[in-house]
Amino acid sequence: MSAQHCLWRDTLVIDVVEPDEPPMEGLLAHVEGKASGSLGYVVSDHSALTGHAYRVTVEGEDHATKTLRVEDVTLGTTLYSGLPVPDRWAHDMPDIDGWRIRLGTAIDSIGYNAQGERVLGFEGRAVGTFSEPARAWMNFYNGYLLSGEDFLGSAIKMYDLVPVRLVFDRSNGQKGLAWLRGTSPNYAYQGYFDIPLRAYDISDPGQPRQLMVGFVEQLGSGADDNTWMPTYRPGDREYLLIFNDDYSETPAEKFKEPIMQIAEELDGLYGIWPLLHDTNPLFEDGDTFTIEPRIPISNRDVYITPPDILMDVHAAPVRPDAVTLHAPYPNPARERSVVTFDTRAAGPVSLTVHDMLGRRVATLVDRHLDAGTHRTNFDITRLRSGTYRLLLVSSAQRHTRTLTVLR
Repeated sequence: MSAQHCLWRDTLVIDVVEPDEPPMEGLLAHVEGKASGSLGYVVSDHSALTGHAYRVTVEGEDHATKTLRVEDVTLGTTLYSGLPVPDRWAHDMPDIDGWRIRLGTAIDSIGYNAQGERVLGFEGRAVGTFSEPARAWMNFYNGYLLSGEDFLGSAIKMYDLVPVRLVFDRSNGQKGLAWLRGTSPNYAYQGYFDIPLRAYDISDPGQPRQLMVGFVEQLGSGADDNTWMPTYRPGDREYLLIFNDDYSETPAEKFKEPIMQIAEELDGLYGIWPLLHDTNPLFEDGDTFTIEPRIPISNRDVYITPPDILMDVHAAPVRPDAVTLHAPYPNPARERSVVTFDTRAAGPVSLTVHDMLGRRVATLVDRHLDAGTHRTNFDITRLRSGTYRLLLVSSAQRHTRTLTVLR
């Protein structure tokens, strides 16, 4: 590659690199929705790359056949509609200006059939991680770390699951709803008792939301003592249920029925059937277990091409006629937004982000740049919902744009 050719990359600051070859494949930026992983791309024809920005939107029903819509955001046109969700090898996917969509790290909707009925599969199961993996103190009977829908039933589909962290603490736990298996009626409600853990929705790590939990014990097991604690015997059952309800010291009336009769109406997130590990010691106060859902792509999800790919690296740099700060995209945004700007001459450039009180909350660029068009991929996950102002200072000129952050 000759010296005048470049590929722009960025984190919070734009860097210019001259790789021997442009990237061949990667992941699209996931800007809306909660799907696990991301759709990918593969470059099929470098000479056909345009440098445009593209948007890929998932359409269709959550549990039925889904399709993809591809838009050229730079031109404001729709290129394809009704594309199938690709397999991992991008079979039958069309060429889009020199690149194709791949499944990447995303998972397809293997969790449901065409009637919307849950179909259990390995990829649909949540993933659990201990804070001290070397001494993981509980196992799960037959691998039962499942969504609530798979366990006893739930009104929540896997598209709406959230990550959950369990914090184990004997002296500072929370209360848990209790049901007893083997009674008449079966799974009858027993009450609300202290248990040695707390449960949190950690979708926003800075503001964890404490959740309601419940447990099921087996009548006559010897462990039916109205508190939750795994045992060594599968017959003891000490099921643990995690609900998407805010924690309260007083349980709602909806929980006070036999759990098997009401589970389909409750917002159950996860259910586990834990057993104590044969050799590893019991938890220490403060130990955690984090549950990460595996969420398939659905019509909630939108992806965009990151700013450091699909550039026409064979074209000579263009010198803009004026300093310009283009509208960020997407806007409003939830996770990331691409900010593009033009500099007319080489010199110092500053691009900062301010809240509506004028306080600077982020610096995207603060360095010397050559003349040209530049892009930066702004990670907004640490910002609260609201409206922010982008300020570009270059060649003694000031330009502003607004960006709305949604949570």
